[in-house]
Amino acid sequence: MLGLNSGRVAKSAQDIGLGDQFRYWRGASGRRYLFSLIRNPDLCDLQNGVVLEATMKGSEPVPVWLGEVDAEGTKRGFSIGQASSTKRRVFAHFLAGDDNARSAVMRDLVAASA
Repeated sequence: MLGLNSGRVAKSAQDIGLGDQFRYWRGASGRRYLFSLIRNPDLCDLQNGVVLEATMKGSEPVPVWLGEVDAEGTKRGFSIGQASSTKRRVFAHFLAGDDNARSAVMRDLVAASA
């Protein structure tokens, strides 16, 4: 198990000048999940996506919350770490197409954080 200490920057995105806009986090199963960096104010627009909030430890994001925003804009999820700073980054995973897929991604990532 790799754990969720920080996401790996997607090299292909970095190679074309997108910096750390895209990161992979690996679940307990070994699967990688691609997340996009989003602006915190845009969080309310993320209905039916998996959301990972992280605090920054140096230049690395450390996950502290994982969940989803439902169709009504309500945020629900799991604490998966302890916030170490007030600077937050928000990442979203848009590739889980339905409730079952989102739940499976969240279970896998939560298990990796244990």
